[in-house]
Amino acid sequence: MDWSGSYCGDAPLLQTLWSHWMFDPVLWTVVAGCVAWVASRQAVPARKVAGVLAGVLFAIAFASPLCAAGVALFSARTLHHWWIVAVCAPLFVLGMPQAWRRAADPLVAAALFIIVLLAWHVPALYDASLRHVGLYWLMQLALLGVSVHWWNVMSGIGAGEGAAIGRRLLGLGATALPMGLLAALLTFSTRPWFDSHLLTSAGFGLSALDDQRLGGMLMWLLGMLPVFVAMAIVSRRQWLQLSGLPLRERP
Repeated sequence: MDWSGSYCGDAPLLQTLWSHWMFDPVLWTVVAGCVAWVASRQAVPARKVAGVLAGVLFAIAFASPLCAAGVALFSARTLHHWWIVAVCAPLFVLGMPQAWRRAADPLVAAALFIIVLLAWHVPALYDASLRHVGLYWLMQLALLGVSVHWWNVMSGIGAGEGAAIGRRLLGLGATALPMGLLAALLTFSTRPWFDSHLLTSAGFGLSALDDQRLGGMLMWLLGMLPVFVAMAIVSRRQWLQLSGLPLRERP
């Protein structure tokens, strides 16, 4: 296998984007094997379905034209990462066997998430991930890993009951502020950050700077959704705790 170049292929044009579906048998085999292994250890049918759906949606993210669009556009790469962080990761948490869930400090979970997010937006690392397949997958798996951990700790879907409500809310704030700052810097920058998109965004009728600003706004709007969802879950659980009902009796 040639590890140089972009995993998703060459940057497409808008007119040819829909033709950039890709089938990677290695990816689908690995995902199918992992999903089957995890599902065999999950006794709750609904959670088993969530785990399977997470694997399918994760694989589709790399098979669909969105993968190729991320080579041409920073804004498409932002959408691709949002799909992994906000859609696939919470489904993976729902599908995890109970024995795999561990309570952890929400502030540590927030720090890990932000460190990984910021690191892969350093221009040199970001551009390198589009030139080397190994770095590309390191980025994707790192984002998935810290996102699964973040959802498990912050939302209480998994082992989050071990963390105090107030500390989880602090962790959510510690996630939102740096991510919002990164989004603002990208949106209001007067020059493009990433050399990879200097010549490729024109195929979609955008300058590299306009594409970056669009990506920053998407990060601002869509990127905050997981924080708000987790905050709603935490607030609901707090209200239910105040109701005095055991968790298993609550709706």
